[in-house]
Amino acid sequence: MDDLKMPVVRKTNLIEIVAVNLLATGVASFVQGNNYKTIICHLVIVAVAMVSILLMIENIRFESLIDNANINNYEGIKKSIFFAAALYFICTFIPEISIPWLLFPFILYDTCRFELTLLVSLFYGMSIGLVGSIDMNTAMIGGILILCGNAINKAGRNNPAASFYVLLFSSFICGFMGRVVTVGLPSWQYVIIILAVAIAQSLISIYLLLNQKVLTKDKIREVKEESHEVIMDETVDYGSYIDDKFSLVKDIKHFSQAEYNHARNLSRISASLIEKIGGDVDLTRMAGFYYRLGILQGEPVIENSIKLAYDYCFPQKVINILEEHDGTNRIPQSKESAVIHMTDMCLKKAELLRAKKLSSNWNQDMVIYQTLNELSATGIYDESGISMNQFLMIRDTLVEEGLRV
Repeated sequence: MDDLKMPVVRKTNLIEIVAVNLLATGVASFVQGNNYKTIICHLVIVAVAMVSILLMIENIRFESLIDNANINNYEGIKKSIFFAAALYFICTFIPEISIPWLLFPFILYDTCRFELTLLVSLFYGMSIGLVGSIDMNTAMIGGILILCGNAINKAGRNNPAASFYVLLFSSFICGFMGRVVTVGLPSWQYVIIILAVAIAQSLISIYLLLNQKVLTKDKIREVKEESHEVIMDETVDYGSYIDDKFSLVKDIKHFSQAEYNHARNLSRISASLIEKIGGDVDLTRMAGFYYRLGILQGEPVIENSIKLAYDYCFPQKVINILEEHDGTNRIPQSKESAVIHMTDMCLKKAELLRAKKLSSNWNQDMVIYQTLNELSATGIYDESGISMNQFLMIRDTLVEEGLRV
């Protein structure tokens, strides 16, 4: 299962992250007037650093902390890194005194985990020192301010006013002392410039911090790091995953029109049934569509379904249902899973009858009765929470309304 190819979407995002940073570094180094040997050295050093960043991103994915259900996904991470890369590029040309070191962690933390924000922001700080050819003292001061910004990102959300003063004080003192270390005691005009820069980047940082607080409340999936218990966001946009514009939907349709039609029918019918007996309609609609996802990669279908689901950062509730496909690894543990399983079994047999030109209302009704009665007798739905009355309602609805394949 681990040797499956990386999905195109994820691979594209990671390649774009690397390409943008290499491009920013190469162009900045060239404009600085460096010779080709120096430019190549800068590119190699940045490429090595990017390997560490990509490994961190993948590690976060393995820990299931990148989720399309919220702002923390590959597309969001890529966009944040793009903004940070643009700021990095600009900083290689502006005077040392006006470099907004504090902004890097606040730009990145909107979509990146703390560990990734810390790593990437320090990378940009060191890269500015490398490509921008600033002195070591200034680069070290910039690193300290980046660490300060990361700390405020992590701990300062509950008190933005205090965070602002901490950022302002840190920025001013570091800027002032940096000037003292490099050229001596600055003039009062220079002190005013240092103070203005400190105020500006502190205000922008706090604005970004407050904006993150709104996004966190509405979007983000919190993680209890001590217990690794994932708290699922109740406002998951399941519909976006089965939109025809979603890349995986396109892959299924390109793979097989028949498989795409089956997925759409299974999604539609299952959602209609779960609505009648009471359950999560949107979850059922998405899980029904991707119930046979693993068929894209072949056997073992269930394992491949799970792997692809994680690769595309599906909500955990959907992955749970995919793990219960056909009741092979685990029998259905929810109404949604049981309804999808019933519908899929009936739908497959109805499609087979149609392919053999044996489809009729009588034949289809018999198939539904026989299939569901046999499945119920095995006890496969005993742990799903579906009552006998609900089971009979599902069966009778399928017979009365038909599968309409």
